Amino acid sequence: MQFILNPDEMRKADATAIEKHFIPSLVLMENAARSAAEIIIEIFAENGIYEPDVCIICGSGNNGGDGFAIARHLFELCNVRILWIGSTSRMSPETEVNFRSAKSLGINIKNIKESDDLLNSDFFADCIVDAMIGVGGSEDVKGVTQYVLAALKDRA
Repeated sequence: MQFILNPDEMRKADATAIEKHFIPSLVLMENAARSAAEIIIEIFAENGIYEPDVCIICGSGNNGGDGFAIARHLFELCNVRILWIGSTSRMSPETEVNFRSAKSLGINIKNIKESDDLLNSDFFADCIVDAMIGVGGSEDVKGVTQYVLAALKDRA
C-alpha cells in the first residue's frame, strides 16, 4: 500500500479544510463517501459485476461515519449491508447523522457488540469496505474489533 498522507498529515489536512476554509466536517465526510462509492461502482462495472454484494464494517468514529455514508451512496446500486461495531453514545455528530440516514433508508445494519455476534455474521461479499478504524486509531486493536479482523482474515 502506498500512503499519500501519513496520519498526522491527514489530521492537518482535515483541520485546515475545517478551520481555515470553513468546510464542515460533514461535507468532507460526504465528499469522501461519494468518491469512494463512485470508485467501487467503477471497479464493479469494469469487471462486469452488476448488483454486487457489499459488506461495510463500520466503527463508531468518523471512519465509521464514512462507511455509513458510503452505504447510502451504494444503496440503490448494490446489495449493501453494514456490520457495525460500537454504540451510538460514542459517535461523533457527523457519524450519527450518517448512521441515522442509513438506518432510515432501510439498509441492513447489524450491531456487533461481542464476539458471539460474529457467529451469525455474513462477511462474504463481492466487496468488503473497512470503515472501522481511521487515522486516530492505533495498532493496539482490542475487543470486538480484534475478533472482526480475525474473522475477516480467516475468510480471506
